[in-house]
Amino acid sequence: MAGMKALGRVLDVIPGASGIGISLKNASGIAFVARTSATGSATLAFTAATSFGGSYNNATTASGFGQPGTWYSRVASTAAWTSHAGSWSTSTLTVAATSSYASYVDFLVSELADGYDYIKVTGVNTADLTAILYDLTVQRKPENLAIVSA
Repeated sequence: MAGMKALGRVLDVIPGASGIGISLKNASGIAFVARTSATGSATLAFTAATSFGGSYNNATTASGFGQPGTWYSRVASTAAWTSHAGSWSTSTLTVAATSSYASYVDFLVSELADGYDYIKVTGVNTADLTAILYDLTVQRKPENLAIVSA
């Protein structure tokens, strides 16, 4: 049976995603995977804008944004994912507080306020932040995927 690989068909991966605007126009959702860099709590601050170069505003429920009530952590590939209740302060989510843990949180595009097509996440105490756009609405070969941070 012939098929198409996942990259370009169902997902797109954006490495080094901390502090950059990402277009959500061609996806149903976006996930963020953060690897914690310190023993202290790591945080992910979420902002959104109507255009790439526009003004990024805090993604709060008061401004019409959904905030996921659950995030997940994994200590190693040999351990199961652990579910955690979301601890939000305005538009900032606190995640795993142990070095090298992987933390995962995702948003459905429908959870963003109307007209907001760009999201920016800034990680504190994160060694790495990767964004994964999923359920792509336009399927392409990986080399033909849209550049989402432009």
